[in-house]
Amino acid sequence: MTTVRHTRKYIIRVRVSPQTPISFLNYQNSMYRIYCTSRGKGLKPLMDGAQTTTVVRSGASLNFLAELALSDIASLPNEGDPAGYCYFVAGLPDITTRLRDFQYEEVVFGPYSPLETCERLESDLTTISIQIKSANWLPIFCPVVPMSLQDWNFTRGNQHKTTYLLHHNYYPDMQYQLEHATVLVNKLITSINSFNSVHTPNIQTQIIKSDNHSYKYRYNRLVDGIHPNPTVVLKWAKLLQKSIEINSSRRLSQLFLNNKLTIKEDSDSER
Repeated sequence: MTTVRHTRKYIIRVRVSPQTPISFLNYQNSMYRIYCTSRGKGLKPLMDGAQTTTVVRSGASLNFLAELALSDIASLPNEGDPAGYCYFVAGLPDITTRLRDFQYEEVVFGPYSPLETCERLESDLTTISIQIKSANWLPIFCPVVPMSLQDWNFTRGNQHKTTYLLHHNYYPDMQYQLEHATVLVNKLITSINSFNSVHTPNIQTQIIKSDNHSYKYRYNRLVDGIHPNPTVVLKWAKLLQKSIEINSSRRLSQLFLNNKLTIKEDSDSER
């Protein structure tokens, strides 16, 4: 049997034998799971299909989502190299702190500094990465999209979810620290993804605009200070889909480079 796959540059014809890794035969049918906080709720109808499943857990930490992912992965077929790709659209609950009491709730930045926040997340992200790869899946962490503390907390007040806000006078300083922490964490995330040889879907660029090492934050694209508007959700879905395609192609290329497949390159006339 002969299988033909198109790449951007040429057609690759692979003669499939009993020794051909099943990972090649199934690479286009790999499983993709996207684990999100409530921000990813709008992605579910856009991304879900035969190969892709989006799981949403409001306010979930990265560790919680990773535990959920590992539990799900354990019940899925473990064929291929890797068996699937696990995306995380999360991180904000790990950077911020949600304070709650009777008739009170407020999201703030603290008690850790931006650097301490990044160091704490580095340990979590590294552990999660090792665990997911040990399950024969590849983890992909999306950069963290920051929030507007003032917009969110004032929105919750207008919704009568809280009767008072204790820290509103400190929002400007907290916002600066939050944004600084986000920049540090996102550099870390990009580094971890690079180490794992996976493409990073830069969803944060829809909110953060960088120019010559300065950053502009477009919080007007978040409907309540946290959740993206429909236009941003659609762009996130496109970025995730592009990342899925790139990571699938990268994995196929790695199989070729590792001489795990017998390759015959076709001429242009055979296309």
